[in-house]
Amino acid sequence: GRLAVGVAAVAVVLDPGLIVLSGDIGRAGGKALAARVEEAVARVCPSQPRVVVSEVEGNSVLRGALVSALNQAREQVFSETV
Repeated sequence: GRLAVGVAAVAVVLDPGLIVLSGDIGRAGGKALAARVEEAVARVCPSQPRVVVSEVEGNSVLRGALVSALNQAREQVFSETV
């Protein structure tokens, strides 16, 4: 219930089409939790974002940061060579 309230608050302000649950809560609850949160949010929120569980293993925020840093490093290295 509390998770759905938090998701609904975010959905009202940002109007995302997709909410991704990750971390310990996402892994523990899985698809069943995502379905329950999506259902609860649909009852109280004018926008109805899809709620899914992350399929990224490990720390998804850290992975995203690493991929972004690698892309920037490659861009700088290969665009500035003569």
